[in-house]
Amino acid sequence: MMFYNRGIRETDVRRLKHTELTELRKRGVSAVQDGQRVTLVAKVLGIQRSTLFGWLARYRRGGWDALDARKRGGRPPKLTAKILAWIYDTVTTKDPRQMNFLSHCGRVPW
Repeated sequence: MMFYNRGIRETDVRRLKHTELTELRKRGVSAVQDGQRVTLVAKVLGIQRSTLFGWLARYRRGGWDALDARKRGGRPPKLTAKILAWIYDTVTTKDPRQMNFLSHCGRVPW
């Protein structure tokens, strides 16, 4: 019995480094500009046609620089650097009694 990974393929471009992804985008756009069919280029690169059309649109709007891979957005951190530093300092340098904890790690109070 064979099992297939239905999620991410080995050739998934999401696993590429930013420099590799930028190079892949530029190769795809260059191939289409040189007269290759979009379906063939997409198949060779292992991407969807819609992805390649998106790259072509980005190129038309902003040139080669628009194809550069950038860090993707994400959820902003809930804790600031200042708060993280305070937590680290408190945990590593203070006694639990200084913080008015009744016990330490579930043990009997002092």
